[in-house]
Amino acid sequence: MRVKVEIRKAVAEDVGALLREGLRASDVREVKRMTGDGPAEALWESFVRSVESYSVFADGTICAMYGMAPKGLMCNDGNPWFLATDVVEKFWMRFAVVSGRAVRELCDGYDEVVNYVDVEHEKSIRWLRWLGFDVCEDVVRLGPESHPFYKFTRKGASCA
Repeated sequence: MRVKVEIRKAVAEDVGALLREGLRASDVREVKRMTGDGPAEALWESFVRSVESYSVFADGTICAMYGMAPKGLMCNDGNPWFLATDVVEKFWMRFAVVSGRAVRELCDGYDEVVNYVDVEHEKSIRWLRWLGFDVCEDVVRLGPESHPFYKFTRKGASCA
């Protein structure tokens, strides 16, 4: 059976709805390691900082949110983010197709997009590479415990 995937502009109520569905353990762990915060604080902060944010629905149930926060006032760079439930694993092939288009649209107009991924988050690292991000395997230590992360980037006005 094919999953119906819908993406729409995120609204504040989506944050609570996604948290009630339950984020992937790997996302909760990554957020904690990077910021020291729990998933509620991290998701809310990502949502309010973003110039664009979107919610992903699978068969009418929210299963992910993503967006782009400006890196700073003096540059045209962005920080992409993505948090999801385990549901995305169930339709990963369809999700991959949809996410490729969504990332191109989200990155459009930025000179560079940059963020970090937990070195242990292997599925995310493979997905980021598939989406065309460069993942630098030089370890950067972040967060309250100085956990190892990899920096990932995409350059160019269209991030292509």
